[in-house]
Amino acid sequence: MADNGPILVTGAAGQLGAVGRTVCGLLLDRGLPVRAMVRREDDRAAALRAVGAEVVVGDLLEPADVYRVVSGCRRVYFGMSVSAGYLEATVTMAVVAREVGVDAVVNMSLYRTRFPGHERGMSEYGSRHDRRSWRHCAIAFQG
Repeated sequence: MADNGPILVTGAAGQLGAVGRTVCGLLLDRGLPVRAMVRREDDRAAALRAVGAEVVVGDLLEPADVYRVVSGCRRVYFGMSVSAGYLEATVTMAVVAREVGVDAVVNMSLYRTRFPGHERGMSEYGSRHDRRSWRHCAIAFQG
């Protein structure tokens, strides 16, 4: 495989579900270079560094941070918990990725598939729009 620089993994500290941490581990196990974006220096960041990831601290809601951590990467795994800033962070990542020439972005997010306390699936609750929002979403694009 041609050297395309490190693969950026956001949410790499992975507090909810540890998806970003798992992605980092899988990529590192394959011998691929990983740039792990975390929100703060802590034990989780140190653990990522210890297994070979390049750890960078940044905020997905700060365009300057996103530009700094994306620069030099040709591929990005964007994972962020759905929150008030999710749409803004997603748009910022897409704009920066296009500007710096990223070849591929994979965006993973998960809202919820069931209401708490209910045994039935999502198709029995909410509007059609809400049900589309609840399902698991993976989006990939090439620059």
